[in-house]
Amino acid sequence: MFRCEAFPVEGGKGGGRLVVKLTGKATIGEIGRGKEVLLEALGATGEVLIDGGGLEELDFSWLQLLCAAHRSASAAGKRLAFAAASPAAERAAGVAGFSRRRQCAAGPGGTA
Repeated sequence: MFRCEAFPVEGGKGGGRLVVKLTGKATIGEIGRGKEVLLEALGATGEVLIDGGGLEELDFSWLQLLCAAHRSASAAGKRLAFAAASPAAERAAGVAGFSRRRQCAAGPGGTA
């Protein structure tokens, strides 16, 4: 069963931080819920951390959503980052060509 929930934690940019916890199978069928939670979280605070440590599966649609959310956050002067990623999420990112050693052009340093 997929779950996507946001929880407040202390500290962070803009006076608050939210953790978006993802568990289960993050697939195209769940993308609407993910977008909704990410938009609400980024609208409510200046820093959002993604906890994907409980993901069993992460498909390409979710990688695209997370990349778009990161770009939107950066453009708004906010921060979105991964706090944890499961082995399944790491594999999916690797297969899709997303490298944790490089930042996207929207990140600090602006290198793709």
